Amino acid sequence: MALEDIVSQKKRLIAHRLKSSFELLAQSCQEAWNHSERDHILQQLLKNIPYAHLLYTLDKNGKQLSATISLDEIESECYGRDLSDRPYLKGDLPLRGFVLSKVYTSHRNTQPVITALQSIQDGDDNFLGFLAIDFSLLDLPVSTLTDKTLRWSQFRGDPAIRGTLFMQERTTSAMDEHMDDTFSMIYRLMGQHGIFHSKFHFSSSRVTLWQLDDPYNYRIHVLEELLDQDIFLAYSGRAYHEQASISEAMIPLIFERFRILREADENVYLRAASLNVMNGMIGLTFSCDGSHYIPAFEFLEKEWSFWFGNELKKQV
Repeated sequence: MALEDIVSQKKRLIAHRLKSSFELLAQSCQEAWNHSERDHILQQLLKNIPYAHLLYTLDKNGKQLSATISLDEIESECYGRDLSDRPYLKGDLPLRGFVLSKVYTSHRNTQPVITALQSIQDGDDNFLGFLAIDFSLLDLPVSTLTDKTLRWSQFRGDPAIRGTLFMQERTTSAMDEHMDDTFSMIYRLMGQHGIFHSKFHFSSSRVTLWQLDDPYNYRIHVLEELLDQDIFLAYSGRAYHEQASISEAMIPLIFERFRILREADENVYLRAASLNVMNGMIGLTFSCDGSHYIPAFEFLEKEWSFWFGNELKKQV
């Protein structure tokens, strides 16, 4: 799921929570629009809008028609302010219905906020103005959306590194010399000791590990630590997680592909690689500083010519 899809879905959830309240509010606001006690009436209405921070009214040109109202205060000095430069008033605004703004930074406290605009009509269906209500994003109880859609992404690296690519050659590291043992140890840690994310730094011969029982912290191990079987004392035994996106049997196949990408060419080679068994994503960073993030199944299906071109196909 792309970021814009996640944002759109969250905004739909917020709108769904607010829509019924706003429809009732619009009718009450219409009745109070020209009332001498309008601001006090609006303050009472604000109590019926969950999580609302501020309320005010404005015309279609962005001129504020009411005070700025919170549950605790009515700021009358805000009458007549020009709000036309506010992010939520950019572009064409609907003269009917309800709309949510993009997220923007509050002038008051520099926190992220979102504004809901409800158009208000009189009894003859003539447009009167907008009712605006600000919500702090930190207060809105919107559930986290889990993105289960995996996709391949590629990112170019530093142009300076790419420009000197063929002036450098891969230097064999200590991890390169102990590749079988390294992969064997990580396979056991991922399959039997709760490691769900591992990242290999081949050139510097170190590995970064994240474990299910302590996911907010990571541990860095140099090769000497990694090859010492005492390391299994540092990670309690844990069966392979039943919710992992890939099977345990796929891990050695992925590691073997890491090896080939590391050794196939002296100029274009794998510098770092990661595997997350929970979301099934693989990260690859090459000597040209280019990076790939690719689902494990797609990674295993890719032809070698995809990585190196047809001229290296026979070598791998």
